[in-house]
Amino acid sequence: MEKVRIVATHAGQYHIDELLAINFLKEFTNWDVEVIRLSDPEQIPSDAIAIDFGFGELDHHQEENVACYIDGTKYCAANLVVAKYGLNYMIENGLSKEYADLAINQLQDDLKPIALTDNYGSVKYANTLSSWVACLNGIYNFNEALTIIQPFVISKLIKIKESFGVIAKNNLLALRDPIVITDDKIPMQYYNKE
Repeated sequence: MEKVRIVATHAGQYHIDELLAINFLKEFTNWDVEVIRLSDPEQIPSDAIAIDFGFGELDHHQEENVACYIDGTKYCAANLVVAKYGLNYMIENGLSKEYADLAINQLQDDLKPIALTDNYGSVKYANTLSSWVACLNGIYNFNEALTIIQPFVISKLIKIKESFGVIAKNNLLALRDPIVITDDKIPMQYYNKE
């Protein structure tokens, strides 16, 4: 059996971005993960993966060198995990590199409201999932909240893999008009009447 991977994140109030990030990491890598929550970045073990904490590659809190959306919105921790581990996961699950790239781009777009809220505040950029998770604090401990969020991550990954599998199978990217993925996972082509 593979060694347990230690994931370090911040102590105190938890947020949707680290809950999603840790769940994405677990799904993308299939690692057995033990989460430790710390107040001092100096306490992060050298073999730990630091998420949303410690100013490393999976923490968006540093001033420079953080990946961003085209409009300059900084990625949140979940975006950073998707960017680092998501592409290989999509390819390993049967998507070509081209379609895996598109699937990851879609997933990053879906995470943008969370990145906006996490980076710039819930007053200016409120979103439902972040608000609901804020309500879990004080009622559920971190590990319980991590478990509550897990089905959202699994369902999202299933939907994206299935949707882009259908797009690839039917060569829908060759069509002229844009494609939209409906809630029931059916790719639909916009009809352009021009």
